[in-house]
Amino acid sequence: MAAAAKTAVAENAIAGAVLNRGYDAGNAATQNVTGITINQQNGEISIAYGANVAAAGANTLILKPTANSDALEGTETGSTRPTGSIRWDCYASGATARGDLPLPNPGATLDGRFAPADCR
Repeated sequence: MAAAAKTAVAENAIAGAVLNRGYDAGNAATQNVTGITINQQNGEISIAYGANVAAAGANTLILKPTANSDALEGTETGSTRPTGSIRWDCYASGATARGDLPLPNPGATLDGRFAPADCR
């Protein structure tokens, strides 16, 4: 579901471009998902689920990209190229940090019961 957003972040990071460049968030809505957005500061992908999955304010899952345990860095005009491959971690509400990686900020709000197992 978030494959297009992950591809956009990875390709833009490798090119040193704005992390959300070229991603059309308007095409992400489905029966269960109201939207998918990319944070241009760090490449984090937020997946907002609809009311049929979880109530507003408790419906966001976060995919966090890192490279060599460092968060991606972006601005309105470009991004710092990562050294090493990009790793994706998934976070639901109450998830703990993965190793030495900081939690997404703002954090995920989707209850872990509704998230894939690797996001809890």
